[in-house]
Amino acid sequence: MATRDLPLAIDAYLRHLETVKHRAALTCDHYRAYLNSFMEATGAKRIEDITDAAVRAFVAQLKKRKISPVTQNYYLIALRNFLRWLPKRERPISARTISLQRTQYRPPRLPDHARLNEILHAPKIIAGGSSLLFLRDRALLEFTYSTGIALQTLAKLQRDNIRFPQGITIAADSKKAKQLRLGIHARRYLKEYLDARSDANPYLFVSHDRGSVKRSRNVALSTRSIQRIFEKYNRTLGDETAITIRTLQHHARRP
Repeated sequence: MATRDLPLAIDAYLRHLETVKHRAALTCDHYRAYLNSFMEATGAKRIEDITDAAVRAFVAQLKKRKISPVTQNYYLIALRNFLRWLPKRERPISARTISLQRTQYRPPRLPDHARLNEILHAPKIIAGGSSLLFLRDRALLEFTYSTGIALQTLAKLQRDNIRFPQGITIAADSKKAKQLRLGIHARRYLKEYLDARSDANPYLFVSHDRGSVKRSRNVALSTRSIQRIFEKYNRTLGDETAITIRTLQHHARRP
């Protein structure tokens, strides 16, 4: 890291996220907003301006703005990851000194049957019944509801993990050789989605937006992108009884 100028260092970090880590463009935009917010709140202009006192002042301002602890952690995680990216000798403080805010655990509410059907059928209404986007989102929702698979594992799955011709088992984790059975609806929509794809991307769930053409072919949907798919359909249907990926995981209809 040749420069000590903080904005230039952040630009270099974001290029690293996009070109090396293959983070989605929207993820990079959010990271830029979080880090810019830190600079604006603290007046930091150089890397050495990132001090424990500056971080405490930043957190105090986030609280003053009545930003929720969960959202505060997004800002702090971006700052911690930026510090970890810096060469060790050039870090003004350790990323470990930035503590995340405590959040209250809320067990997911059991969705009623009508609401569950609404979220599972939402892609057909919103994305269009014959589009590739619809097939991906419906397959993703049904797949999650059928298996209860963890978000991190879901994002890493590749086409080779799916065991057809029966199409009822997957190797969710090669190290543990864990097998999960797919329900009839998950199997149907997943097969339709994979049959409709013409790309060579090995990942099971991938982006189909225009920006994905400019990015590497071998990139999966990030965990945050998957969460946003759920958020999109919940916003459209109404957030008062939102169904999240965690809800489907806890109440999966495993065959």
